[in-house]
Amino acid sequence: MKKIFTFSIVLFFFLILPKKAEAAFVYLEPSSGNYNVGDTFDVAVWVDPEGKDVQTMDLIMTYDKTKLETSQAAIEDEGYFGNYTDYVFNVDQTEGSMKNFIFATNSAITNDQKAKVITITFTAKATGTATVNFLCGNDFQTQVRNIDADLIVCGSNGSGSYTITSSGTVPTSTPIPTSVLQSTATPQPTTIQSAGVTTTPAALPETGFMSVGLGAISLASLLIGIGLLFVIL
Repeated sequence: MKKIFTFSIVLFFFLILPKKAEAAFVYLEPSSGNYNVGDTFDVAVWVDPEGKDVQTMDLIMTYDKTKLETSQAAIEDEGYFGNYTDYVFNVDQTEGSMKNFIFATNSAITNDQKAKVITITFTAKATGTATVNFLCGNDFQTQVRNIDADLIVCGSNGSGSYTITSSGTVPTSTPIPTSVLQSTATPQPTTIQSAGVTTTPAALPETGFMSVGLGAISLASLLIGIGLLFVIL
């Protein structure tokens, strides 16, 4: 009887004490990636309430301010509660932090589906590994709530890690070899050696004319000689 009484007391306190429902978590998509300095890229925040009704979300986040940059204008609401979605975005680039509050303006509206909540556009500033994290565990940090309790499981929340590299080295152009002009030698006139006398071909004798002339003189002498012979006889 005493054991039954003790069990009843424990069960009574277990039923009446307030419980914190833990069934939801948030994560980033993509959770990693490789980018160059100067690139912009989108990171979406997703919520998975695991079938629990959600009415409000406080997404309190930190990011590496030395390697990433964003702003309120670079955050897009994805309408998690449809036409009844409202939001407040607050980004502090000097601290590398943001506070994003999303809630249903109609208290009767809830959502129990896994879906995209917001999309953040980051700009890569410097090389290295840049992290993005959710602050969670305290009352004024990341929460996924319904009207009764915070549904979040902080240990299940995701984070992001992004590798930033330089935009690349300027390719080295292959030097074009300088052509060397080759000097052209001026042709020298060929000399003809004749009996020790050097004659330049530019003033060659007209040998054909001279040969004809000598032949004519010899024929004339022969005819004169024959004529004289007939006279004498």
